[in-house]
Amino acid sequence: MRSRTVKIAYFGLLTAMAIVLGYVERMIPMLDGSIPGVKLGLSNVVILFALYVMDDKSAFLLMLLKVFLLALMFSGLFSTTMMVSLGGGFLSFVVMAIMKRVPGTTVIAVSILGAVAHNIGQTLTASAILGTYQLLYTYLPAILVTAVVTGVLTGMVAQRVIVSLERTGVVKSIKKDNIRAEQTL
Repeated sequence: MRSRTVKIAYFGLLTAMAIVLGYVERMIPMLDGSIPGVKLGLSNVVILFALYVMDDKSAFLLMLLKVFLLALMFSGLFSTTMMVSLGGGFLSFVVMAIMKRVPGTTVIAVSILGAVAHNIGQTLTASAILGTYQLLYTYLPAILVTAVVTGVLTGMVAQRVIVSLERTGVVKSIKKDNIRAEQTL
């Protein structure tokens, strides 16, 4: 029972961190607003951390909570913004979860691929909602360049956080508690 409680506590902490970073990210003007929708992806550091340290199910649930809670705070549930974010988040998660399993793939590479997938998912979702696929050849190429840059930055931060917390024993503790929690379910 203790392991399950600890896992829930870690999950709650990660959720709060993702929401706070998502909020902070909204306060940072990226490229002076010249490309709508371009963000640093700070909260994706938390998703990457969960993907590598917890498990895929927890990371996926964390991504969903992040999308829904940030939408609730800023744009409204089931708004176009939320749906576009959900489309990007879903594709990004799938790509990162798969690529994480490929031997030799670094956290930074997974982050870059996740950022690119996120922008592709967002653009496909926006195109479907708007009923126009012009965005795929007008808007998408511009944001893919920023996806690579932000993916590198996010990946570097996530990798550094994971390595630093591995040194302190926190990562080992989280993984051990996750294993125990899964065994009790």
